[in-house]
Amino acid sequence: MKTKDLSLVAIFTAFIIVLAFVPPINIGLVPIVLQNLGIMLASLLLGMKRGMLAMIIFFLLVTAGMPFLSGGRGGVIVWSDATAGYLWAWLLMPIIVGLLMKLFGGNQRFWLNIVILILGNLVFSYILGALWLFWQFHMPFIKAVLINLPFIPGDLIKIVLVAILTQRLQKAFPGLLAINYR
Repeated sequence: MKTKDLSLVAIFTAFIIVLAFVPPINIGLVPIVLQNLGIMLASLLLGMKRGMLAMIIFFLLVTAGMPFLSGGRGGVIVWSDATAGYLWAWLLMPIIVGLLMKLFGGNQRFWLNIVILILGNLVFSYILGALWLFWQFHMPFIKAVLINLPFIPGDLIKIVLVAILTQRLQKAFPGLLAINYR
């Protein structure tokens, strides 16, 4: 991995950490946060390898006790609380988004990015989160799925914002962030 790649990984890891300091909106078991915006952006712009490295570094820091999750949470305990299923989804999101990019042929198209983020963020993370609540908290699966409904409008806004930012950043830094998914 080149210095440029490591720098991008560090920048996106730091960006995701900074988003933790935007206060969450608590609406129940799972808060509305901005961190998934950073994770979606890293997944689209960095690709699978660099995006995964950013997520691994981020979650190693969180697991070590750094308060880098929204609300100042950190430590091993986060892997057993109500949001753990969503955290696993965040960790795997660069792989899911990268595989979808390879399947659909790149990240240069605005609407394609939106569809991929809906599948990679909304569908994948909501299902993993619901499965975690079902398994860990013995919540009926339908109820666990329905818990996600209040998050859909905010996540759709974040998805559109990430799609816009992706296009603008790729135009501003064509050689730096261009990723060949074909």
